[in-house]
Amino acid sequence: MKNKLLLLSVTLLATCALSACQKANSKDSSVKKVAVSQKVDRSLYRNFYEIFTSSFADSNHDGEGDLNGVTQHLDYLNTGKSNSTTDLKVQGLWMTPIFASPSYHGYDVTNYEKINPKFGTMADFENLIAQAKKRGIAVILDLPFNHTATDNVWFQKALAGDKNMWLIIIGQIQLKRVIV
Repeated sequence: MKNKLLLLSVTLLATCALSACQKANSKDSSVKKVAVSQKVDRSLYRNFYEIFTSSFADSNHDGEGDLNGVTQHLDYLNTGKSNSTTDLKVQGLWMTPIFASPSYHGYDVTNYEKINPKFGTMADFENLIAQAKKRGIAVILDLPFNHTATDNVWFQKALAGDKNMWLIIIGQIQLKRVIV
């Protein structure tokens, strides 16, 4: 009985697979072909390079990557010269979290308005943005709001029973445009 059931299952499966591979009759097909008349505007697309700042480039030789290290290596990513043969032609940087955080990866942010001191200062970040802009490189930051650290004031207020956390979040952080 088991063998007959197995044989029947295999036969049914094979029949389904083979019938799915048959070419559909164009007269019977209900799928209509539509011509695409618009070309893709290449200026709307960029190739991004993700940077985990801790491991990208260390400018002060403390064994930890930092914002100044990223800035120093921008020419490796894109010199800003269209005829360059020494860069990767990167048009955008996607930076993993650089905010204050107790962890090595930075995804549990304690303060979204402060740069993690191990990466540098806000001035270092602003310099990185300015230098990237000179080369035509956009910069986006990974903002992990869903991983707020337990020492973050938002988390503490939520633990204390504040039912209006969404109002607090909107009031405490003003997202600045970080895309160059």
